[in-house]
Amino acid sequence: DEYFLFENRSAGGYDEGLNYLIYDNSSSEVVGTNYTGGIAVWHVKDILSSCLDQNNCVVLNPPLLDLEEANDADLDTASSNGRTTHLFYSVNSATFDNSTTPSSDLYDDNSSNISLSNISVAGDNMTLTISK
Repeated sequence: DEYFLFENRSAGGYDEGLNYLIYDNSSSEVVGTNYTGGIAVWHVKDILSSCLDQNNCVVLNPPLLDLEEANDADLDTASSNGRTTHLFYSVNSATFDNSTTPSSDLYDDNSSNISLSNISVAGDNMTLTISK
């Protein structure tokens, strides 16, 4: 009932609207037309049906869906428009596994043994190695 979802967020299409909403690196300046995207790593706790029965989906800890921020992990502790450094790409953070921060550990702190490595530069087409 728990897994990771990897998503390529590129600068075109739907994400083009992020150009003036997402911050550039760790600054307070919007990225503008320099947004190139990256890999979003979503940590999913797939228990929606059981929490709906108990009417407590909003207050669950751990959350049902959480973005594993590659750097600048401020989404969990403060309001943020998001940063380019939240995404995984070669210049920012090119590895996600059980030994990185954030890690690919499960919510109960057991190892998932999921590993992303060799993440390429951000762009419409990205490459990476997924292993378990």
